[in-house]
Amino acid sequence: MFKTSITFVLALFALLSPVFAIAQGKDAQGYVRFYDAGRLNTDSLSPEDLAVFKRGYISGSRYVLGGVLASAVGFGVGQAITGNYRKSGWVFTAADTLAITMMMRGVMRETADEIRERKYEESSTYIAGTVLLVVSRALGSVDAWVRPARHNTRYRKIYDQLKQEPANAKAAAPSAQIYPYIDPQGRWSLSLAYQF
Repeated sequence: MFKTSITFVLALFALLSPVFAIAQGKDAQGYVRFYDAGRLNTDSLSPEDLAVFKRGYISGSRYVLGGVLASAVGFGVGQAITGNYRKSGWVFTAADTLAITMMMRGVMRETADEIRERKYEESSTYIAGTVLLVVSRALGSVDAWVRPARHNTRYRKIYDQLKQEPANAKAAAPSAQIYPYIDPQGRWSLSLAYQF
């Protein structure tokens, strides 16, 4: 029984790991991002705000797809699609896997007891697994629908704040340069260029 449970868990991780890798890899590359370091000065942002800004805007299609998959499939798939697997998705993967394993173990134990003609009216392992699965799915669904919306709201505030600040203060600093100059008659001179 225990070997079957472990085999199921390993097979589940093997099936779902490409989904998480693809979603995280795409998130690292970016979807819809308005981040332009040449136009906006990010020096005034806190490290948390800078991380939100660099991550970018979560598109509507990713938001809806992530929410639907979190509600229907579970196992952190919705969080992986929206780019939140490292923050919260792994918790739902572990919880759903543990719940399914507990349910399978409870069913196997109950079936084995029935074969031996010792019938139990309830299996506490199966019930605990069912409760854990229901709670995990409910929290995973809420997380997949709420977290991206909060992220986008925060991103919009940061983006609007940066658009109101003066553009790239480093480039606006005054500078002076000296250039050598040779006129058509071969005389040498120096010219001074001052930018402000």
